[in-house]
Amino acid sequence: MLPAVRRLGGRTGPGVHPITVTLVDEVPVPSADLTTIVPLHVEDGKARPTFRDSYAITSLVGANAFAVLPPGSARPGFGATLTAYRLDPPVASG
Repeated sequence: MLPAVRRLGGRTGPGVHPITVTLVDEVPVPSADLTTIVPLHVEDGKARPTFRDSYAITSLVGANAFAVLPPGSARPGFGATLTAYRLDPPVASG
């Protein structure tokens, strides 16, 4: 869906860029059996999870990036550095 939304907005390219961020808040506990996608708000290299609950679409409000945690991975803590994927507008602002 992202490529279609980007084309409708007159943009080209993938719209997702890998970046290195530092966590300034805890992320949810990763699933033992499934990949966990964590929505993030990134500003100046600092990432704050916007996750509220697995069923809450409001978890995406304010998110301009996401992190991917593999199944069974350790929970990254405060101050951890990880790879996130920043979303370009029109999907996210800033």
